[in-house]
Amino acid sequence: MSTLKADTVTTKSDNTDLTITGGGTGVPNLEAGFKVGGSAGVPTASIQADAVTTAKINDDAVTTAKINDDAVTTAKINNDAVTLAKLAAGTDGELITWDASGDPAAVAVGTATHVLTSNGAGAVPTFQAAAGGGAYTFISKVTASASSDLEFTTGFSSTYDTFLMVASNIIISDNNVDMRFEWGPTSGYLAGTDYRGAVQISANADSSGYSAYNWGGLAFNTIMRGVANSTGTISGFHIYITGREDLVKTIGYGPISYFGSSYRSEGGTILFYGQTNWQLDQIKFYMVSGTITSGNICLYGINTS
Repeated sequence: MSTLKADTVTTKSDNTDLTITGGGTGVPNLEAGFKVGGSAGVPTASIQADAVTTAKINDDAVTTAKINDDAVTTAKINNDAVTLAKLAAGTDGELITWDASGDPAAVAVGTATHVLTSNGAGAVPTFQAAAGGGAYTFISKVTASASSDLEFTTGFSSTYDTFLMVASNIIISDNNVDMRFEWGPTSGYLAGTDYRGAVQISANADSSGYSAYNWGGLAFNTIMRGVANSTGTISGFHIYITGREDLVKTIGYGPISYFGSSYRSEGGTILFYGQTNWQLDQIKFYMVSGTITSGNICLYGINTS
């Protein structure tokens, strides 16, 4: 390999370009520190607008350290030229925004179920819990599948003033049995003697008319009486729980039952309360015998402010 040393190399004719051609598949190699127009490297002023297309730039070939601040203006970038693949990696769940100084910034990842909320002019938006305002807020749901019980061990907190529990499409394995509940603090459920209640029920048996009666001799923590498992029979209820501490008051509505081939519906109000001081942290529903074949119970929180 030969070496040519010269202080100046010019073209042999005026007004023509100087061409340096590599041999074979080789290309000319310019060492680091070479100058163009007296400046090291290729200054941005020496690059014609639209001369370098995105197709000419390898992925990760041009690092941010190689680009002068404000050197690449919007006029130098073709519309739709910057693809997602050309953006710097970020964090899953973050969003791009601009801060009070007008500089790009990222909105931090939020918590599941939170919503993107504006914090006003000059402030970056953030993910926050949806506002209350007295609306029903879905907390959780348990679904039966030949289940011995349906249990809620989380979801009760001071966030809400009142709770609503709705059971729907309940089908059971045994015929004409009662559904009961147990509730209590995290340390365990209350004993049967700690429940008290009052019942006012209207019943209709074979369209013979309505009458008021009490569930004589029935456990005070019974929420549905004599539920049937006839084909196509479904049962349900909804109960309101007011407060979580001390003497918790619970009002239930709408127990529904079928008995054999005769149609019978029961509906009314049931008042339950615990006679000992405790905090409601968990609750479960179960049949006196058999299992809950299918159906679900949903827990909602209700804010009064």
